Amino acid sequence: MRCLAQANGDLGERMHTAFRLHCCFGPTLLIGTDCPALLPSHLRNAAQALLDGYDSVFYPAEDGGYVLVGLRQAQSHLFDHMIWSTAEVMNDTRARASARGLRVLEFDPLWDVDLPGDLPRLQALLSGLNHA
Repeated sequence: MRCLAQANGDLGERMHTAFRLHCCFGPTLLIGTDCPALLPSHLRNAAQALLDGYDSVFYPAEDGGYVLVGLRQAQSHLFDHMIWSTAEVMNDTRARASARGLRVLEFDPLWDVDLPGDLPRLQALLSGLNHA
């Protein structure tokens, strides 16, 4: 695994740069760090879907964004001029992918931690892990 400094620009530009630099080596998964519900099985399912021929895969976030994006090839149009941090991000991305005829697999939504109101859910998850 290679680690690179994050590119400049908004979230979409940084995501596109990551895909542009890594998809040349094969299908690529991009995740955030704010989804404690994301498990290794989610990563395996997404990776397998790309290997099976899907152009893109998504684990949407319950709040309208996404917690995982996987692409076989860099697709700048999915992220250009996106209005980030809104409930419409996944809907807008879905429409953009459809307009380009991409073969998309979308999994069930997962929750992430963005706001103080998300902390009780995180605390419950961590509490459950400590008692397991």
